[in-house]
Amino acid sequence: MEKCKEAGLAKSIGVSNFNRRQLEMILNKPGLKYKPVCNQTSYDLTPFYLVCLQVECHVYLNQSKLLDFCKSKDIVLVAYCALGTSRDKRWVDPSSPVLLEDPVLCAMAKKYKRTEALIALRYQVQRGVVVLARSFNEKRIKENMQVFEFQLTSEDMKILDGLNRNFRYNIANYKTVHIEVCRERGLLCELRSTVGVSAPVSRPPDETGKMERRLSRTAENQD
Repeated sequence: MEKCKEAGLAKSIGVSNFNRRQLEMILNKPGLKYKPVCNQTSYDLTPFYLVCLQVECHVYLNQSKLLDFCKSKDIVLVAYCALGTSRDKRWVDPSSPVLLEDPVLCAMAKKYKRTEALIALRYQVQRGVVVLARSFNEKRIKENMQVFEFQLTSEDMKILDGLNRNFRYNIANYKTVHIEVCRERGLLCELRSTVGVSAPVSRPPDETGKMERRLSRTAENQD
């Protein structure tokens, strides 16, 4: 990715589903050419390496420790599943709680005369988190833009902080992990043709099962 940056093929470099330890492995990597910068929208030629981290983040999983770490390193935290999920059975447990039906969010929505979704989005914006709110509905897309038209009080922000329960909607079993983690844990890996992506080398079925369980634990995104 550094070569892509130098060749002008990428303006910024970001990562997804990294925890603090994995971020530190990159930032402390010997020979790292580009260090993070605060302003990812700058148009000067200041070199930079890592400018954003995308993780699941919402009021039930506010990632407060990871957010504080990112801010200390001038890394922008980008939240997916900011409104919970689309309830897709391929990724989400159907029995999981519906975030936008939370009583506290509903009460706050009435207080501010906004939707529950706007309260959830505004919470993230005031924390300095970039939010990704996917929608195919024109009305909702326009509604989401109202997030900049009001502000939550500090007391209400604390109340929303209290909703955190370290609950994850995204239960996908990722099959790829970071190559540094594989090397650290003694797992053999090979680079895919895609730059910066790693995958486990083929092994016998019994060994593969053991390895996938280890990779699943490794890939979990924790504060």
